[in-house]
Amino acid sequence: MTEELPNLDLVFTEVKEQLAVQLKQVDSLDTKTGLILGFGSLIVTTVMSIKATVTSRGNISLGLLVLAVFTYALIIWYSCLAYKIREYRKDPNPENLYQKYVKEKSYSLNFTKELLVLNCLESFKWNKKIIEDKARYHNLAFAYLVFELVVLSVLIIFY
Repeated sequence: MTEELPNLDLVFTEVKEQLAVQLKQVDSLDTKTGLILGFGSLIVTTVMSIKATVTSRGNISLGLLVLAVFTYALIIWYSCLAYKIREYRKDPNPENLYQKYVKEKSYSLNFTKELLVLNCLESFKWNKKIIEDKARYHNLAFAYLVFELVVLSVLIIFY
């Protein structure tokens, strides 16, 4: 690693900002997953209410109710997978940073900054994989929510 890195400050700032954006994305996905779970609950409750009042077409409406409840179970499953607590990297660790780069005082400012950038890049890669998994589970929960809405629509239209 060299001492002359004219873009190091810019890269350092951008990498730090991208890590912050990643962690905000996690909060956003959690909020959206909560909404999916809430709407799924509302839809399955509505289907159950309709089924309770519609008895003329017993087997078909019962089948739709079972389908809605099963779909709701899938929404819960994928929402839980999306909500699952994961360990995100928020490097650098302040205590280690102080011990190694301030207390020892054996590194230049640019060298330390370059190491921090490399560490943040590793954190970004680590977090990206976790966030992609979280987003995939969120999207599956959303797809099942849409399907559950279709079941509700069929029940409302035909009964």
